[in-house]
Amino acid sequence: MAQRRHKDGVPHSSWGCSGAALEPLWSRSEAALKPLYSATGDVHTFGFPANFDHAETVYRALDGFGLKDYFCDIFISDAIGWRKPGRKFFEIVLEKTQHDPKRCLYVGDDVVADVLGATRAGFQVAWLMGKSQIEKPARAPRWIVSDLQEIVGIVKGSN
Repeated sequence: MAQRRHKDGVPHSSWGCSGAALEPLWSRSEAALKPLYSATGDVHTFGFPANFDHAETVYRALDGFGLKDYFCDIFISDAIGWRKPGRKFFEIVLEKTQHDPKRCLYVGDDVVADVLGATRAGFQVAWLMGKSQIEKPARAPRWIVSDLQEIVGIVKGSN
């Protein structure tokens, strides 16, 4: 999928969603991600940063569930050699995408790997808090959401 660009030719903004945050999507496949993409994909790019020990499995899963084409960039820790929340992981993501982290929304469910790591790297962060999660992040995210559909409002500026 080609990177979508704002009318001035530069990436307008992007957002990434951690692999674990997408677990509910694995079973519902494209039907779950399509509304997010339809509502925000016209000027936003989507990235997929994840800690997994076997990148090929992730690539096959994304492809098999019809999700791979929604993401312009896929960063799997096994493939890039660094794991979240490590600074190097996020540096590689930013270097490869050339995005300004202040203009990116990072959505993740892990308080350390996602919230802490992405916040330290300068991203705007939304914590996808699970129903049974009691651990609070060391660094407060800008948003706390309980459903990925809430991201549409954040990206469109209504939250």
